[in-house]
Formats: sequence, C-alpha cells, structure tokens
Amino acid sequence: MACNCATKEEIDKLYRAYGEKLNSGDDEPLVVKVKNFLYKLLNLLAWIIVLPLMFIYMLLFLFWREPTDRKINVQNFNLLKIFHLKSYGRQ
Repeated sequence: MACNCATKEEIDKLYRAYGEKLNSGDDEPLVVKVKNFLYKLLNLLAWIIVLPLMFIYMLLFLFWREPTDRKINVQNFNLLKIFHLKSYGRQ
C-alpha cells in the first residue's frame, strides 16, 4: 500500500483552516459564564417541569376519552385550532 502521509497532512491543514474552533471557556468573561450557567439551569428546570406534565396529559388523554376516540393524532394537538384563532395554516 502507498503511504498516505501527504493526504493526511493536507486533511489536517484543512481542519486547522476551516474546522470548528472549540472554545475551552477559560478566556470568557465572568458575565458570559454566568449567562451560560443561568441558561442551562433554566433549560433544565423547564424540562423538569414540562416532561411530567406531558406524561400526565398523555395519560389523561388516553384513559379519559371515549374508547373509540383513543387514537393519538397530531391534528388534535394543533394549538391554533384549539384556541380558535381566526387564521391558521391548514383548515
């Protein structure tokens, strides 16, 4: 087999020139670090609140409907249609 050293060097050169630059976070100001931490914390809290509510809603949807109407359909979750807004995409 032939040596691919030149090809590997060219690929490495392209990665260095155009590859994704990863920031280690050490040189960020304190304000940016605090904002990132608060964003992640609020995101985590939102998921902690939303996931159980979605699970409870799906259980209520499945077990307290008529037996013939227990199919889960995406059209049933159209919020614009549920809130009776005048114009929504598909009628």
